[in-house]
Amino acid sequence: MDNFIKPEEVLRQIQIDKGAVVADFGAGNGYFTTILAKQVGSEGKVYAIDVQKSVLEALRSKFKILGIYNTEFIWGDLEKSGGSKISNETVDFVLASNVVFQIQDKAEFFKEVVRVLKKGGVLLVIDWKPEAAAIGNFGPPLNQRIAKNKIMEMVSAAGLKFLNEISAGAYHYGLLFQKISGV
Repeated sequence: MDNFIKPEEVLRQIQIDKGAVVADFGAGNGYFTTILAKQVGSEGKVYAIDVQKSVLEALRSKFKILGIYNTEFIWGDLEKSGGSKISNETVDFVLASNVVFQIQDKAEFFKEVVRVLKKGGVLLVIDWKPEAAAIGNFGPPLNQRIAKNKIMEMVSAAGLKFLNEISAGAYHYGLLFQKISGV
């Protein structure tokens, strides 16, 4: 599956500094979390948030084995205000990879992103291309996929400015947004 998301290649397209504070909203199995933790280094911090406790416990064990100690694992509901359990305006970068299509209350999800981001902070949304459903028989059903323009509308309504699109493979799109003003 050559055209699937390659976290290293995706994150190479974004400037995330050593010492940055980042949040992986919907961390899942931690493909991105691991790379983010290495990228920000011991001076930085990563919040890995997911709604599934078992996934977080597996990820915590993996990080212990790998000797990565700059990550906090948070069981949270990202569809509620304060659901990430992160303080206001403390995060430099939020990643939402393959999670938005699963969220019921997308407006609340993006409000939570805006709440935790510092002024100047960046959000990267990676999700399934609707047109990619015809390419292969994997990923969520077509009726659950969200077009890029819909994501752009929702994120703009939450108060973030669209920056640009990045390459996220044949089946996904990547959209970068920035927080211009305070909460």
